Amino acid sequence: MEDNNFKIKEIEKSSIAHRAYRSIKKLILSKKIKGKINQEKIADLFGISRTPVVIALNQLTSEGYLTQIPYKGFFVKKYNREELEDLNEIRIMYEKLGVEKLINNITDEKVKVLKNFLIEFKDYYEKEDIGNYRNLDISFHKYIIKQADNHYIISQYLEGIIVPYLTSGIIPIEDSIKQHIKLVEKIISKDLEESKKVIEQHIESLLIE
Repeated sequence: MEDNNFKIKEIEKSSIAHRAYRSIKKLILSKKIKGKINQEKIADLFGISRTPVVIALNQLTSEGYLTQIPYKGFFVKKYNREELEDLNEIRIMYEKLGVEKLINNITDEKVKVLKNFLIEFKDYYEKEDIGNYRNLDISFHKYIIKQADNHYIISQYLEGIIVPYLTSGIIPIEDSIKQHIKLVEKIISKDLEESKKVIEQHIESLLIE
């Protein structure tokens, strides 16, 4: 019985930490958290102890959203203009390849997926739910790059290229929704050249904070 109680408590703690992770990530994506993370304030905000908050912060650190400075705490990780411009070149190359492979292998199911992305984008845009909009944006670009069907590109892209844009730059949501709509329309119509132009313009429209 004691062993079962221990397992239940561990599951509950893990569940609370995961909810904290999602909530903190949403605050970061919506730019409601900048600079140093106030652990006590976060714990009070969610009505939980600091333990699941720390677990969540460690996970976000491992994913590149935060950086931990010894004896000082956790901070939203920032990248400078030069770093982001260097990443732009790689990102444009990878996503153009993803777009090309997607168009060359388009299916009714993939068209449905793209249209569903647009439905969700428009829904979050209309609700002004910036956090969930940005999170969906991550999923959308992951979907594009996965179409490249290249293990090395996918692992490198997902682990080290997309996160810097989320913590250090932003595309105004009014521009973002228009660009996503145009890109999906061009992909569905199999207009390769225009699709590549749109994805390049989309990535280059990033504003450095």
